[in-house]
Amino acid sequence: MLLEDMMPMATVERTGFKKFCATVLPHVTLPSRRTLMRSMNQLYKSEKKALIDVLQKVKFVSCTADLWSTHNRGFLGMTVHYVDCLTLVRVSHTLVCRRFEHSHTGQRIAQKMASVLKEFGITGKVVNFVSDNAANMVKAFSLLPDMCQDSEDKEDTEGDAVENNVEILNVTDLVAGEDCEDQEEEEQSVVHMLLEHKRCANHSLNLVAAVDSLKARENVRYKRVYDGAMAKVQALSNAVHRSTKNADIVEDEVGLTFLNPTCTRWSASYAAVQRIVEVGIDKVNLCQHRIGLAELSEDDMAFLAAYATVMQPIMIAMEVFQGERDCFIGHVIPTIKGIGHKLNKMTDKSMAPLVSALKAGLETRFKDILESDDYNVATMLLPKFKLNYLQPCQRPAKKALLIKAVQLVNSEAAGTNPVQTETEASAMMPLPASTEEDDLYSFMAEQLDESAANAITDVIAEVELYIANVSLETSSLAAFPRVAAAFCRYNAALPSSAAVERLFSAAGQILTPRRCKMSDTNFEQAVFLRYRLREGDIL
Repeated sequence: MLLEDMMPMATVERTGFKKFCATVLPHVTLPSRRTLMRSMNQLYKSEKKALIDVLQKVKFVSCTADLWSTHNRGFLGMTVHYVDCLTLVRVSHTLVCRRFEHSHTGQRIAQKMASVLKEFGITGKVVNFVSDNAANMVKAFSLLPDMCQDSEDKEDTEGDAVENNVEILNVTDLVAGEDCEDQEEEEQSVVHMLLEHKRCANHSLNLVAAVDSLKARENVRYKRVYDGAMAKVQALSNAVHRSTKNADIVEDEVGLTFLNPTCTRWSASYAAVQRIVEVGIDKVNLCQHRIGLAELSEDDMAFLAAYATVMQPIMIAMEVFQGERDCFIGHVIPTIKGIGHKLNKMTDKSMAPLVSALKAGLETRFKDILESDDYNVATMLLPKFKLNYLQPCQRPAKKALLIKAVQLVNSEAAGTNPVQTETEASAMMPLPASTEEDDLYSFMAEQLDESAANAITDVIAEVELYIANVSLETSSLAAFPRVAAAFCRYNAALPSSAAVERLFSAAGQILTPRRCKMSDTNFEQAVFLRYRLREGDIL
């Protein structure tokens, strides 16, 4: 029995349930409530340890995080995602849905997230976090690297002090203090690099559709038609959802119901308009007439149909970004460019203000992403796109960026310094030996240069073969191990925070009104185990 379908724990001690089980399953002995809770606690501990062991073997992970509240309680939700280096398939796990008390400030959020990362042993493995654009979340991620660094430093210092009970002086600090300071700065910069914050692409698209699109109303003619048509759509929805009599009328005439637009999710507004268009003006007018509402005119319906056509690419893009298994952060740039291309092909003059507003919104909210090296590398590492999403004049520079990224990832994996490009490597060739002794040991420099040159050649050749490969499947990366390693690094992240929102949806099914007295610890364990059951990891 899955945890989301499970009745409250106290049910096993109720007389009626005991009689039912004694009749249906007479050979089964029901556990007590206390035994059931002990079993869940033990299972949680073992499954959490199993997850930690799995994450220890992963080099690059990405996390999503968000805040949620229900029954006057606040919670922090976090999920972890990575690409399996063997199968090149996305793997996702739930970390926590943990009680978050008091103010939801950026500093307190950062402290909680740093604690979770340390708890699961992935602090140094997180390449980025994905969250919505809320101000407190943005602030939290600006503080998170320092929180993680302070947590690690504090743990090391306290561990040494407890074990030895003496003050420990680092000899290297005394001999070469400046070098140590440089090393500390370098390590801290690495933490900053790994804990990069990426804003949810879905949330940004929602703002484009819900907020930026309203700037089209600055056009007087568009505003008049838009307000009139949308007012009739809203009035019909209100009438249906506030009266069972009206709902029965719509069901009799249409066989469906009209959807309710909401201000929080633009997709609901689009779905409401799309339903009106699909039903058709004849049936819609019949419903409005029987209910007693002002009827949609032919012009109103033509406007709604054109509006739905213009907004459809954004709706499709949002559905793409909500994917989890087959969707990667490398999908963002081509998807945004695809929306722009569709908007450029719109020829309906009545929609010109809306098209202009959407294009301006996309330019403003996604400008940094379109120019980001990380996003571009992630896109090029997807066989579906490679260099094809770029203008021909952009491809040489972006291919050089891709080669550099692949070199960097593979040099880090080998524990060596990043390999220079061919031009940089030739500039670093050693000068002729000045003494016979130097010449005696010159073989070391020659071997190093030869190894570096071979590494450069191998990476460049593999990238060229990858680009020339006609396969569009992600599995084709298995033939290019160096490129695949970079793929696991740059595409570890999801394009949106939909995963953590799905976590909250499942958590809401567990913390129902009948279970609102469940302790925070038991609730967190139940949510965690529910996802482990769904993933099929629990035998």
